[in-house]
This record gives sequence, structure tokens and C-alpha cells, in this order.
Amino acid sequence: MFAIRPCENRDYERVAWIHNAIQPEPQTPEEFKEDDELVRSKAGSVLVRVVAEDEEGQVIGYGFAEHAPWMPPDRWSIEAMVHPSARGRGAGQAIFEHVRQLALEGGAARFESWCRGDDEASLAWAGRRGFKVDRQRTESVLDLTTADLSRFDGVLDEVEAGGIRLATVTDVDDALLHQMWELDVATSRDIPIHDPEEGDQPFDVYQAFWREHKGEKIVALAFDGDRVVGISMLFPSRTPGAGAYTGFTGVYREYRGRKIALAVKLLTIREAIARGIPHMRTNNDPDNPAMLAVNAKLGYRLVPGPYRLRPD
Repeated sequence: MFAIRPCENRDYERVAWIHNAIQPEPQTPEEFKEDDELVRSKAGSVLVRVVAEDEEGQVIGYGFAEHAPWMPPDRWSIEAMVHPSARGRGAGQAIFEHVRQLALEGGAARFESWCRGDDEASLAWAGRRGFKVDRQRTESVLDLTTADLSRFDGVLDEVEAGGIRLATVTDVDDALLHQMWELDVATSRDIPIHDPEEGDQPFDVYQAFWREHKGEKIVALAFDGDRVVGISMLFPSRTPGAGAYTGFTGVYREYRGRKIALAVKLLTIREAIARGIPHMRTNNDPDNPAMLAVNAKLGYRLVPGPYRLRPD
């Protein structure tokens, strides 16, 4: 028997325990709690996290129903996760039914979830509940402890010789932030996973995202004069020993083919190495060969990526 109940502060230790047994990057209980509180603080955002408690009072699984401000009103994200040692006892089904009902009560008519591409058991479990792979992401990892950047000596000078100024920043004013947002919007439309139905991310949402954990992000920018034409954003984990995640790299179409994407990624790699970060992780759409080629050139190795799941 399982009791499905709202997640409480005392549960985050076990939530992190479950997550760290399944996902490739670890998180601390404190990080989980902070992130949940941050999501709930955003206007128009809904996040309900629940846990599954067994008859001995141990939390063995968790799930959530979430609606982000940029999602269409009837689309919600749901997730059910159970520690590998406790699977096969019905906890996953109980969590799934509970969070699905929460989403329905919030106005959901369509659902999506994510699963690791190498988690065949979970993919099969989701398939039996009507979910199929809607989009595959290609994930890559760069080992910074062995990375040799000497073969890229001269790349930054070459890009700057072409009239592009490069810089690494951790804070920006709103005028520069607006330019970064415009670049994000324009280049995001080129990504195959982009859903026109969801529209472009509003500036106020992007602005709030930037202000979160101010100073923790590593952002490399490329300028043509005063105009931002290229960007790469790196998010170091707050969990000791974990890697960093490249959230977005983009260059305006008219500036592509000039090694700008390579240059801004090199800047983030150099900064990550200087901070002692052990590795960097990123994921891309498999239909984005240009960025995959840049990653391959830098020495990233492919690993099974995340799959977006949606019902038939």
C-alpha cells in the first residue's frame, strides 16, 4: 500500500535520493527545495509535487504536475519517478494517476513528460500508458579534466579579427538583456523542437529567468559593434562535484559560418575549467547538425539523451 501526499520539506532528502539514482547529474535536497520554491514564485506558474510513502513510512517515489507560463493553457507536464529498488510494486502507477488527475483539474487536455533515452524500462512503462516518443534529444558530455583546447589556439583572435568582439559576463543591464532576448527568440525558431503553437518566450519571463540566481550563470557574448549577435549560456550546478549544463547557444543566421558559435562555447569552456567544473553537458536536436558538429569538434562524446513523451 502507498500513500500519495503533498511533498513536505522533510521529504526533499528522499526526493534527491530518488533523483540521484536515476538522473545523470546529482542534486542536493536544498537545491530541489529552492528550485521548487522558485518555480512556484513565478506569475502564472503551477507546480504540485507529491511523494509516495510506503507502509513503513519511507518515501520511495515522487511526481509532479506542472504548468509553465509559456505553455498553452491546456498543456501540462507530468512526471512519476520511483527509486529502482522499489519498482514493480505499483507506486509509479499510483503517482502517475494522482498527478494526471491534478493536471486535469488544472485544465489539462494534453500532457508531456521526459525520460532518459537509455532508460528502456521507463520508456516501456510509459508506452503501456499511452505515451510515445514525440521528440528525441541528442545529449553530449565534455570531460573538462582531460580537455585539450590548444588545437583551438587562434580561433578567438580570428573571430575578433573579423570585426566581432567577444566577452564573458555574469550580469547585464536591461538594455543588453533585451538584445539577448531578441537573439534567443530569433534563433530558437530555428530549432526543430520549437513549437510555434507555444509562441515566443515573453521578455518579462526571460528577464525573470535571468535574474534568478544572479551571477551564477556563465554567459559568453559576441558583439558586432554594440549589437549582440551570438551567445552561449552555461549553468554550473550548485551541487558539489556535479557538472555544468549548456542551456543555449545561438548565432543570428547572417553571422553563421564565421566560427562565432565555436568561439562563445570556447569562452564558457575556459571559464568552467578555471572554476574547477569536472564536465559539461548539453543536449541538442538530432536535426541540428551544425551545432552537433561544433560539439564534436570540441571533443564532446554522445550519450543517450532525454526523450519528450506525449500520449498518442
